[in-house]
Amino acid sequence: MRSRFVLTWSCCIFFGVAGCGSDTPADPGGAGPGSGASGGGGGEGGDGGVGAGGDGACEDAAADGSCIVAGIPGCAADFLDAAGVCRPHMELCEAGTIPVFQEGCVKVGIDACHADFADARVGCRPSMELCPEGTFAVPTQGCVPIDGPSGCGGGVWGDIPDQPGTLWIDAASTALDADGSQAKPYASLSGALAVAPAGARLALAAGTYTGPFTIGADVEIIGRCASMVRLEATGLTAVDATVETAFATVALRRLQIGGDAIGLRTSGGDVTISECWIHGARAGGILADGDLLIDRCLVDDVEDDASGVGGYALTATGTAAVTVQGSALHHFDRVGIAAYYDAVITARDVLVDNVGQPVAESSEPSAGALATFGGTVVLEDFASVGANHFGLYAYTGQLTAQRVVVVDTAADLEGYYGHGILAAEDAQVLVQSAVIAGNREVGLALDGPRTVIEIRRSLVADTLPRVADGGDGVGASALGGGRLVVLDSTFLGNRGGGIVAQDVGSSLSVTGTLVEGTLADPTIDGGFGVGIAPQAGSSAVVRNSALVGNAGIGLRVHTDSSGEMVDSLISGTVQLDGGGAGVEVLPNSELTMTRTRVEDSPGAAALVFGTATFVDTVLAATRAGHTLAAAPETADGLLAVSADVTVSRVVARNNARAGFLFHDATGAMGGSRSRSNGFGVVAQGAPLPAIGADNLSVDNGTPDGPGQPLLPVPSL
Repeated sequence: MRSRFVLTWSCCIFFGVAGCGSDTPADPGGAGPGSGASGGGGGEGGDGGVGAGGDGACEDAAADGSCIVAGIPGCAADFLDAAGVCRPHMELCEAGTIPVFQEGCVKVGIDACHADFADARVGCRPSMELCPEGTFAVPTQGCVPIDGPSGCGGGVWGDIPDQPGTLWIDAASTALDADGSQAKPYASLSGALAVAPAGARLALAAGTYTGPFTIGADVEIIGRCASMVRLEATGLTAVDATVETAFATVALRRLQIGGDAIGLRTSGGDVTISECWIHGARAGGILADGDLLIDRCLVDDVEDDASGVGGYALTATGTAAVTVQGSALHHFDRVGIAAYYDAVITARDVLVDNVGQPVAESSEPSAGALATFGGTVVLEDFASVGANHFGLYAYTGQLTAQRVVVVDTAADLEGYYGHGILAAEDAQVLVQSAVIAGNREVGLALDGPRTVIEIRRSLVADTLPRVADGGDGVGASALGGGRLVVLDSTFLGNRGGGIVAQDVGSSLSVTGTLVEGTLADPTIDGGFGVGIAPQAGSSAVVRNSALVGNAGIGLRVHTDSSGEMVDSLISGTVQLDGGGAGVEVLPNSELTMTRTRVEDSPGAAALVFGTATFVDTVLAATRAGHTLAAAPETADGLLAVSADVTVSRVVARNNARAGFLFHDATGAMGGSRSRSNGFGVVAQGAPLPAIGADNLSVDNGTPDGPGQPLLPVPSL
């Protein structure tokens, strides 16, 4: 818990302004409190040939007049202000795009999204709700007819062509001497399979065919159309299936499959199922242990079995290699796509939406897609919409997601989770060109010492608070020693934290990324919406990034944690009742900041209680505010309290109170300039840092008068 500000009254020194306890202003350029071994060398106007307060073409010059180039380098013209400073904002880009600093506004999510699914919030949001009955939603194709482009056709068998080797089947047939011809078709699929030779083609007329069916020969089964030809079985156990293939090459087309257990199970072999409808299967839609291609299929209304286990739309296990494309998995009770052990599932142009039953925390989790126990899932042009528990989940598995949308994941029955993406227990996840938005508790999370998520060119936005207690809503979180790598991405409007690391060994590597508009979390004391925060023994390296308009604090390095920020921008941090600062470094923590601009902060551009090094950095335009709750206002560029701070070639300018304020602080300051602040350099209390003669103060204000007490500073 934080305490209030405290006022101290021991001796102070105002470098480049006036000496504490003296009625004489500092000697401009002479010995005295403003220069020499104890002070900032060169008083007002002593700027070595550079005009006082004006640095010619260089707004931010070090004490020796050389230009400090701080901020994001190599920025696209779209993001440069009139002074040539890179200031990326989401408002500069259209919906469905994000700022990639060196290139401009770049499309994210499903690039070839069908116009029917265009969405102002997330760019592309496919949904079965947008499609009429008899169709299903495919991200790039729109609403696709269940019966395919040709429909059901006319006649008994529709448009199925007659060709040699075809056995004809009609559930309405009454032929006593059926021979599989169109004139004398078989009445049952089971009867036809019993006599079908290898390579046969079985054609089904409209009707319901009762199984189960076991296919052990190389055959093709084609129905008139999926809405009119149904294969089903009743009275089965959860491990049984309506249709099972065994070590054969099988093609299934234009069929509807359902029943009491699994719809389709494959064991070995090579199976293709296309223009299909897996409807109302109990325990599982499709279970594959072999090579399987699923093309233009709808899998829906997949229920749990009576034991409460199942409800998986598509599962692959063993050494299965499954490709699903141009399909939708809708309204299932547990998991959309699940790869176990050495199985690989590749899903292209697929929608998973409307998980039917949120699960309690103590039971198996729900997910749009799951890679577990060594399984691998590859997603391309994929959407998870309205899943429960997790949108995408990798647990000791591998998951690659490219051009994906993961939105509106809901909590479980106890009000927890609702994560967009979770990786745990050695999982490896790569996400590229994704939109992860409107999920619960955390948009992107990882947990475990060998767990890694790398996310590139993606948007993580509008994460909602946890249902159970209203807390969190974080953009991304690395826990348990895991590693999160973020490249060229945007985190917008999340809650409590944009990107957070926690626990010993957890690490963040953030490059080329915008963290903007993080909202406060009112359930936490202080209620901050921190842009980036390593905490509880974790670390963060931030490069070429922008932390803009976050609530309370832009970058916060918590106790026992470390941070490094290079070539970056922190600006427009929002004042909160709980305090505010561009950067906060807590006790027993470390930060190194190089070539970075921290501007337009409340209370302090940089508030340091721990150990910090600032090099070639600009601390500017701090406005009056309080850095901690219920404290008097401050407005300093650097505010170091009981800290150890090294300052080299830093410009502090246009700060409403002090450019540099050291209170009971150790460290050193050299080659730096304070300009146009209320005070230039203030060192007060004891100990004091070593402030070299090569520092420069120009155009700063004056103290209120002789014997002024120490400036108030925050105390933890």
